Amino acid sequence: MEYQLQINKMIEASAREVFAPVMYAFVSWVLKKAEQEKIKRLYFLARDGYQMYLTARILCAEQGYPVECRYLKCSRFALRVPAFHLQGNNCLEFICQGGIDVTLRKVLKRTGMNEQEAAAMAERLGKTEEFDKVMSYQEVQQLKGYFCNSPKLMEWIFDNSKKAYPDAAGYLRQEGLLEPISYAIVDSGWIGTLQQTLQQILKNEGRAEVLRGFYFGLYELPQNVEPQMYDAFYFSPYGKIRRKVYFSNSLFECIFGAPEGMTLRYQKDTQGYEAVLEQKENRNRIKIEQTTDAVCKYVKELAREQRIISAEDVERVLSRFMGEPKREEVEEFGNWKFTDDVLEEKQQIVAANLSEEELSKNHFLYKSLIMLGLKKGPVHESAWIEGSTVRCGRRIRKHLRQIRWYKYVLYLRKEILEKRK
Repeated sequence: MEYQLQINKMIEASAREVFAPVMYAFVSWVLKKAEQEKIKRLYFLARDGYQMYLTARILCAEQGYPVECRYLKCSRFALRVPAFHLQGNNCLEFICQGGIDVTLRKVLKRTGMNEQEAAAMAERLGKTEEFDKVMSYQEVQQLKGYFCNSPKLMEWIFDNSKKAYPDAAGYLRQEGLLEPISYAIVDSGWIGTLQQTLQQILKNEGRAEVLRGFYFGLYELPQNVEPQMYDAFYFSPYGKIRRKVYFSNSLFECIFGAPEGMTLRYQKDTQGYEAVLEQKENRNRIKIEQTTDAVCKYVKELAREQRIISAEDVERVLSRFMGEPKREEVEEFGNWKFTDDVLEEKQQIVAANLSEEELSKNHFLYKSLIMLGLKKGPVHESAWIEGSTVRCGRRIRKHLRQIRWYKYVLYLRKEILEKRK
């Protein structure tokens, strides 16, 4: 009981000092943008948009914003699979993406295959022995060419996509995304591909308008999109590199999630279309419910005080919490379950338990050599590397400094590549 009370106190304090001000500042910015642009409806995308949605409802009630707020049950996986046949071979850009501990099994299941289908396809491709081998980023990218030259695999992907499409399109129509009203989507962000996928489905269903999106942060944009339709509050593809270095998108997703499970697909029943969840509830459900209650309580206080919180104010509290966490914060939030893959079957704690040797392989020099192709082999990574560093407890300042150097180079490189698009 005493341990649980300490955990509740940590969540409560963090919600008051960090989470509620972050939600209040971001959603206030979104609502003001929507009002300025005469946007009548906002769709907050599951599941990162859940606490944003609740915050928006509070602010609309307390401060009178003339915007309708809705919560759209979706996920990258639930919308990507139905869109694959619209994208042709370009769908491999979504299927063959890097991540933490990526295996051929994971990549094949991103296409919509179940366990048996993925194993059978690996056998057909002659890659049974590599099925569960952790691949480097370069190895994952090489799968694109291999898959393109596998007609049976591509045929399966497109056929499965066509089967999933009608229910996905039906759900979007049911939720009003094809109505003649000005609306935008709201999400955490990162690379903007969900907006691109939604746009493809809606265009195929006859919607001519280009979809508008508001995001907490964007590291990059998809190719062949209209950049002015993607707007970010905290950081964009260009600039604000320090904010990116001291930020953990994985930790953000953990904390600002929803208590329900991930949307896997859609189905039609007698009442209409509904989202089918991978599991009934989020594996962090109890923690998220505690966090959500506290965030809503403090957001309401901020709204009644009509506080003004800027992105600079957010940076001060968020950079400290994510980039220089206290040990007690890591012990609480670092143990939350997380996966960076589009499916959530195999989860890990967000601040992985790394040895000092494993931390050293996340340093600037070692990872730069891998980036340049001068070293091979996957690195044992952590979704919240700063949390793992504090948890390890050895030479914390040195490890954090090296990790930041690498992240600075990484985001500078991303910015250069983004300008070349």
